[in-house]
Parts: sequence; C-alpha cells; structure tokens
Amino acid sequence: MSKGVGGQHKTQKALAKQFKKMQQVFQNNNWQEVIRIGNVLAVHEECLPEIADMVGMAYLNRLEWEKASHWLQLTDKRKKKNPADYYWLLGMAESKQKHYVKACEFFTLAEKHQDSYTGELRQAFLADLWTQHAAAQLVCGECKEAAMNYHRASQYAVTLRDRCQMYASWLMMRHNIEEPWQGLVKDSVGINEILKDAKPYTHEKHPVHDKLRIGYISPDFRNNVMFYFAYQLLAGHTRNDFTIYAYYCGYIEDGFTEDIKQASDEWRHVADWSYEEIAKQIYEDEIDILVDLAGHSAYSGLPAMAWKPAPIQISGLGYMSTTGLRTVDYLLTDEACNPMGKTSQLIEQPLYLSSMFCYTGRIDVPEPQGTPCLQNGYITFGVFNRYQKVTDEMLQAWNFILQKVPKSRLLFKGEAFGDALLTDRVYHRLQALGFDMESILFENASADYMERYLDVDIALDTYPYTGGGTTCDALYMGVPVVARYGENQGARFALSVLKAAGLEDLAVETVEAYCEKAIALASDKVLLDALHKNLRNMVMRSRLMDTRNYVAEVEAAYRRIWDDYRDKEVSAIGLHCDG
Repeated sequence: MSKGVGGQHKTQKALAKQFKKMQQVFQNNNWQEVIRIGNVLAVHEECLPEIADMVGMAYLNRLEWEKASHWLQLTDKRKKKNPADYYWLLGMAESKQKHYVKACEFFTLAEKHQDSYTGELRQAFLADLWTQHAAAQLVCGECKEAAMNYHRASQYAVTLRDRCQMYASWLMMRHNIEEPWQGLVKDSVGINEILKDAKPYTHEKHPVHDKLRIGYISPDFRNNVMFYFAYQLLAGHTRNDFTIYAYYCGYIEDGFTEDIKQASDEWRHVADWSYEEIAKQIYEDEIDILVDLAGHSAYSGLPAMAWKPAPIQISGLGYMSTTGLRTVDYLLTDEACNPMGKTSQLIEQPLYLSSMFCYTGRIDVPEPQGTPCLQNGYITFGVFNRYQKVTDEMLQAWNFILQKVPKSRLLFKGEAFGDALLTDRVYHRLQALGFDMESILFENASADYMERYLDVDIALDTYPYTGGGTTCDALYMGVPVVARYGENQGARFALSVLKAAGLEDLAVETVEAYCEKAIALASDKVLLDALHKNLRNMVMRSRLMDTRNYVAEVEAAYRRIWDDYRDKEVSAIGLHCDG
C-alpha cells in the first residue's frame, strides 16, 4: 500500500516539474514545446484547465485555428478570468477557419462581456472586436451591420492607420447598400478630418527630370483581382519616356509580386511603414505623378497622399467612388462610369480614358468550347460575385428569370459557401423568397474558379455593387454577362467593362429590362453558342484588352496634366516676379 502511495507521489512530483517547465517555455514563446508537454500532461485531469489554456494559446500563435478552438473550449479558465478575451479568441479561431456564422456568434458574446476591460484597454479591445466582427458579418451578407461596426471601430481605433483603415472599410461597405450618392460623397470627404494633422509638402523646387517619374502605390501587387488590371499599366509603359516606381503596401509576396517588380524600375516595400514615412520616401524619390490603385480598399496607401508627396496625385481602378481626399487631383475614369457633365459625385477632376480598365487575360485556362446547355438540356445561370453583393431585389429578379426559363438552374460560387452554417442560412433565405431549391447549386470558392465558367451559360451580375473582375473573367471564358447599372459610379463598373468589350447591349438600366435580357438570351441557343465560342477573341480585340492603346492613352493623359501643371507653375513664378 505504501509503495503505491509512494509511486503516486513520484508521479505527481514529475507532473509538477513538467508543468513548471511548460509554464517556462510558454513564457519564452516556444509554442512547439508547449504543445508537446501539454499533450503529455493532458491525460491527467487534475491540471487540465491550465494545460488546455496554454496549449490553446500555443496553437493560436502557430495559426492552427481548429486545434486552438478545440483546446480553448476544453476549459473555462480563461472564460472565468476574462470572458471578453475568451470569446474574442474563439471568434478569431472560427473566422480564420472560415466559419463565419460561428465567428459572429462568439464576437457577439465578446461584446456582451466588454466590461472585462476598462479605460484605454477597453477602447482598443472594442475597436479590434468590431473590426473582426464586421469582416465576418460582411461574408455573411450582413452589410448594414458590418458597415455599422466598421464605423464604430473607426471612432474607437487608437492609431492613425487603424482609424483610416476602418473608416475606409465603412465607406467601402456602403457600396453594397443602395443609397443616395450624396451621403457617400459627404462621408468620403470625412477622411480629411482624420488626416488633418498631415502637413503637405510643397513643390516649388521640384526638379525637372529627363523622364517623367510615375509612382504607383497599391496593396494588391500579388495574386489579387486588381493585378489583372494594374499589371498592364506598369509593364506597358514606354521606358524611354517614363521611370516607374512601385510602392507595395501589402504583406504577401508571390509570383505575381515578382512580375510587378520586374515591370518596375524601382521597388519599395512599405507595408510596415507609417503613412508619413511612405510620403517622405515618395517625396525623396522626386515622383512627378503619384497614382493610387486602391482607393479605400484594405491596406491602401491612399492616406499617404494627404502629405501631398508628389506635385500631381491620381487615384483609380481599385475603388468605385470618389476618394474624398482633397489632395488627390484626378480620378481615372471613363464616360460609362462618370458621364461628362455628371461629375458632381467626384471631389477630384475626372481624367477620362476610352476605357477605365485594361484587363490582363490568363494563359493557364482552357479555351471556351460552346454553350453547355446544348449538352445539358437546360440553362445554367451563374453568380460568381461575392455573396455580400447579393440583395433581396436581385434574388427576386433571379427567381423570376428561373421561373420563365424552364428547367434552368442557378449556380452560386464563392467563399461564403464554404461555411456550412452560412450555406444553410442562404438556403432558407432563398426558400423564403419562393425559389425552387432543386434548381439551386451552392459551391465554395476553388482554385478552378475560371474553369467553372465553362459550365455556365449566362452570368448574372449583382446590383448596386456590380462586378468588375468577375465580369471580365466571365467574358474571357466565353460567358455573356447580363448587368444592370445605376446612378452611382460603383453601380456602373459592369457597364464600363461591357461597353469596352463591345457588349454594351448586355447592360440595362432597370430590373425589368434586366430580366427580359436574361430570358431572351436564354431562349436563343444559337446566339449563346456563338457567344461562347467567340467572346474571348472578341474581348481580346476590344478596348478592354488593348494594352498598347490603353497605355498610350494613359501616357498622353499624364503628359497633358504634367504640362498643365508646369505651365501653371511658370505662370505663378511670373506673377510673383511681377509683384
């Protein structure tokens, strides 16, 4: 008996020693060793709460989200100590696994326990919580709620970068919601108040270079939809006349990043820099014309323009409205997005091109073979736009189209449908609107995204936030896109793309015309087949993919506004001397 007690004592002593070692390696951030010891000790229930908490945190730091969620929920130790932090951590773990519905539930619980923090810690906690909650709500299609949380986060954010990014996200989310453009323009101008302490550079002594120095700033010089528009600008420039500087605000570097590096004369990776530091570098690089390619998109470098580091500043391509920033001089656009005489939505001067976009086609995708309905015996409509763009109004229109086209099906494809709970929620949303659910297919985002267009007869665009990249991708894969356009610039992107591709007739102004267009196209199998077989060649010969003329037009615009700037500078100097 005494021998058994002695053996038990030795075991407990060994466990205590191991547990102490685990605490030490936890303090030293040796996560792999924490996990190793934790798994050995976890079989002894008497120390499970402390072990589970440390192992859960170790997995979080290793970005192993599923395991982190599992271990953290084995114990209520952290929940008792700080429930807000506990639920926030679980929300993050679920969000990283793309379990957005579950993440929202945990974030809601975290907010209910916000009193776990006080003072400045509470402010910082809420700013981060609302940011993460908004991101999850967005994927779930809860756009109004996401916009509200981004706005609250911008008001509570501690750093200038966070305030700018959350305010920008608030503006961006508003494009998913149909509202009068005047309110969005007014709120866009609010970015100037956030950046009011920026002291703009002056350029009276700006040197004249043999070649114009053009700076492009973006967070999307990587595998991103904007790469397929930005690349033409950088790679196509006339090197005898222009020197190209690229300022990368993103964190991920891949083969696409390398392509941008090769297309640039100078490369600056500025992701971890402050906006003021970015502006200082641009100023020291003596950039003549600075072009922002992201607007109010995530991780944008747009706020650096508040310091006016270049004499001429332009924004365009990556955002669908005015920036509102008064130090931005021009906005790249076209008449489809911003009709002449109707530019009161812009703070900037419109810099018109024949087409705002120039699309880069892919060489790693198959050739379109013809409309699939001829083999299937039914029409397949496709919506590959992000789910947050899907409104009840458009769902009702799509349901009407399905009812008028016998045996037709509708394929939804996107990140939202990788979350089983969210997919179930969407299923019931459509069911409540009267859809025949046997005609509906849901599919997660996948690497063969482009190839999946080959199974679609007609793509249906969203509204009021229309498609840009998805519209181009569909056309390139031979799939006609039926689109609707409105008054706001963001509701006219698809019109711009279709007009540049020579397919303006596929864009209409009312929901009734939208339905009629889709139904008529579905009934003409001969036309559909011809479009599927010929659209790619048509698009490649159109303005939408005419790199040479697009870049020539952009360069001519750059020279024109630079000459105008120099003439004004000379005139100003003359007036000063006369005075």
